[in-house]
Amino acid sequence: MSDLFTINNINMEEGENLFEPTCFKYRFDKLYHFHMAVVDCCDVYAAVLMQAAEAGGTWEIKQNIPVLREDIPALDLRAIDNPLDIVLQYFQRLKRDVRDGQLNLDITQLISCQDIPGKIAMSFKHVLFNQGQDLFNPRLHGWGDIKTIESETSCH
Repeated sequence: MSDLFTINNINMEEGENLFEPTCFKYRFDKLYHFHMAVVDCCDVYAAVLMQAAEAGGTWEIKQNIPVLREDIPALDLRAIDNPLDIVLQYFQRLKRDVRDGQLNLDITQLISCQDIPGKIAMSFKHVLFNQGQDLFNPRLHGWGDIKTIESETSCH
């Protein structure tokens, strides 16, 4: 993790550091199991999409869209006024993309993890603490649309 970012005090409890946790689980040619949420990573809000490994037990972050909450002068990056609103818009787009991927397929929809309290939060904790993966790491995930957001908001 870059020294510019902190992930301390993340406990992955719904409504504290984890917003709108969502699960998509279905079978097509194989099992597809996605967990998504908006995560408060202290310096950024990130819309995270991760997929369970077929064998189970591990998760892979497939997409991560960060939105800055605080300025990072060393990188000449500026936070925006409403980062949570912006990241929730990206999150809705990610959910639409997953749903669109299911259209016109002969899929078997499976019971989602939303029926089990805390199950989705546990998968994010597993990635963070057991697998040792950062939920946002600019070296791995890039900067997403931070520069685009910065230029769009500076025009208004």
